[in-house]
Amino acid sequence: NFVIDFTKVVLASGNLPMPSDASFLLENGVMTFTWTDNSVVGDARTFDYAMPLIYNKDKGEAIFSTVSATRAEETIALPVSIDWAGDELEMYLAFAATDSNKMSNSEYLGSFVIPAPELPV
Repeated sequence: NFVIDFTKVVLASGNLPMPSDASFLLENGVMTFTWTDNSVVGDARTFDYAMPLIYNKDKGEAIFSTVSATRAEETIALPVSIDWAGDELEMYLAFAATDSNKMSNSEYLGSFVIPAPELPV
């Protein structure tokens, strides 16, 4: 029996800096990722794109975005399907430069089980 250690999954690899305080929160069926703009560090820029990914372990499905929010915006929200109530989710975040092919390493933000009442009917 093989199992995946989701804490070690790498979705992106590179040398762009990641914010040290990335987090997520579920409210009203929307998963919001937040971070603090650290565009003064290394090659990080305010216009780097955030790339959040939510992986549903129970259904083998993912929700992600690649060009919806910038590092300077400090937040991005992804709607979560009502069909995911009770499922275990794995959260990741990475950044990509808009003016080059540079990326950050992806960061595992943690797992989360969606309680049924959290999603709108």
